[in-house]
Amino acid sequence: MKLGALTSAVLDLELEEGLDRLGQLGLDTVEVACGGYFGKRHADADALLESPSALRRWHEGFLRRHLEISALALHGEPLAPNEAAARGYARQLRQICRLAEAIGVERLTLLAGLPAGAPGDSTPCWITQPFPSANLDTHRWQWEERLIPYWLAQGAFAREHGCRLCFEMVPGDMVYNPSALLRLREAVGPVDGCNFDPSHLV
Repeated sequence: MKLGALTSAVLDLELEEGLDRLGQLGLDTVEVACGGYFGKRHADADALLESPSALRRWHEGFLRRHLEISALALHGEPLAPNEAAARGYARQLRQICRLAEAIGVERLTLLAGLPAGAPGDSTPCWITQPFPSANLDTHRWQWEERLIPYWLAQGAFAREHGCRLCFEMVPGDMVYNPSALLRLREAVGPVDGCNFDPSHLV
């Protein structure tokens, strides 16, 4: 067993200082926050991919401390009703796939997302029960028109770059329990996996 942490725990520190802190705790691995809710402070994929020397220096910072990068984290809003936000996330995700491939990391940790309840809506809509019956139509539309098509496309891109999508099941997300995760995996394929956080079951 290996112990690790997400670098969001040390976002108040510059990367080198944060890695020193994590290394002092005796950790073996780190999950690197690369964008989305966490921002790019510890990993700016655009800048790293533009400069091989910058990428090498960045990666060596982990290797010097014997910290394995277990995953790249991009927790954000892939299905946001705000089109600009959704486009921005999709671009970030593809850059993170390229970054992962460049450093030999296979896992991306992320959220499946929460879309609107109907075309043109501006607010995300989380359906958690079948009553009243209109909820079933909304839930079906979210799955068939938004969630599955989106992750079929992104999953294909991730697969091309040797990545697996590890979804964290959280409240307020389309994939918030094991049955939803397995349903998405059945539709999209084994590129979909799980980032299991037991705290969400409490």
